[in-house]
Amino acid sequence: MVLKTILIALSTSPIALADLIGAPTVPFDATKGVYDLNGIHSILIDSQYINAIDQHGQFLKSPTLQAPGHALVITQRKTKLHTKDDASLLNISYPGSVPATHIIWKTFLPWFHSKVAHIIANEYVDASLSNTALVEEYNHLVIDLNSYLRDESNKDVRIWGTFPPMGNSPPPFRATSPSSTWSSSKKTRTSIASSRVKSGSSVVKSHDSFSIVQEHSTSYPAELNRPGSSTQTPMALLSLPTSSTRHMRRITHQRLAPLANKQCGGKLTEEEYNRIYRTLQSAAPAQNLDRNIQSKTSTNLEYEFAALCAGGPSTTIPDLSGNTYTAVTKCSIINSTLNLSQDCSLTTPLSSKGNNYTLCFTLKQTTTNRGSLLSGPDGEFHSGNGTSPRVMLISANNAFALNDSLPVGKWACASLIGRGKRTFFAVDGGQEMKFLTEVGVNGESFAWARVAVVAPLNQSVVRRGKER
Repeated sequence: MVLKTILIALSTSPIALADLIGAPTVPFDATKGVYDLNGIHSILIDSQYINAIDQHGQFLKSPTLQAPGHALVITQRKTKLHTKDDASLLNISYPGSVPATHIIWKTFLPWFHSKVAHIIANEYVDASLSNTALVEEYNHLVIDLNSYLRDESNKDVRIWGTFPPMGNSPPPFRATSPSSTWSSSKKTRTSIASSRVKSGSSVVKSHDSFSIVQEHSTSYPAELNRPGSSTQTPMALLSLPTSSTRHMRRITHQRLAPLANKQCGGKLTEEEYNRIYRTLQSAAPAQNLDRNIQSKTSTNLEYEFAALCAGGPSTTIPDLSGNTYTAVTKCSIINSTLNLSQDCSLTTPLSSKGNNYTLCFTLKQTTTNRGSLLSGPDGEFHSGNGTSPRVMLISANNAFALNDSLPVGKWACASLIGRGKRTFFAVDGGQEMKFLTEVGVNGESFAWARVAVVAPLNQSVVRRGKER
């Protein structure tokens, strides 16, 4: 295969001012508890990092244990702890369920330096209980956790009260604790919030539109936005167990900084923020998770093989973009073409380019034995994989293939394009083809979703055949 030209034209892409990096897998040690919870693992944000950020006033943390709802991480290890009809619900009527939550809270409370702990004791149902009995069990759980957390850590306690157990009619829900604070996020739950105030609890009222989810949803946005009018500002972020810290950062970074500014009483305007953001992003140390590339020009990288010839053990390829990203190769250069094989590659000093980019290259495949064309630490670009001849991107060990392939035996001018939340591929100036993937929706259905993949820049290499 023959590689003639590599040209990358990129627009700017911001990086985060503060990143939730580090996601240690932490085992629950319950050797001193009632139940053996050894083996349960949960991905959590690195405590030292997030506490360091909090000291600078950039985040208001509220540590949360997701139980009794969404409690599969607990019940999958001890099946008797879940309700009869739903394995994701912790059966709070079972004598050992609440002590199990104590063990988990005790493990992680030292991680958090916040003044408030948050109980997500909502979305709980149990068909085996009457409405009155359900309310009593729910009250018992909240009162118990409220007392336990205060005694164990001296923290204030906030209870997420969006969906308290209701049955077919509002229950006679009594105040769990006069000192507890209820959060209510659905505008349709205004009556619930009012009843909490009347019962002696203080209520933090937010808005349902401020929730974001990192899974397929037809009602909630997948990134931090400005819901409704442009004057609204989000007040809370919801990071689901299925989300990653890197993804959470990517979908929040464009508006998280001004949000923190307003939370701390700042007067930064939107126009001012947009004007200074590039300066701010370049000053953020060791946080280039957007795979940004420093460049003096709009073209970040450009290689031409004309007037070059390979000599010695390796050849340097100058960067013609105005930057100094010089490449190195051991491949032969004949007639202004770089002949790549499974024994050599073109290596650049870069790794990947994220967000908006156009990666152009001219090539001729000389064999039907296809494989990787471009690679980097975050993924690869393939012309087939040994089984299928289709063009595909490999990211996070997943292959995203197009219903098209590159020609063999003839020159082709190809473009890999990252544009916003989508990735495209075009050949010889033809129609852009969009990378898509089919995702499962809560195990009930499937939906087509767009794919945003960074451009692999570290190596141009062929695992089978030749490239020029």
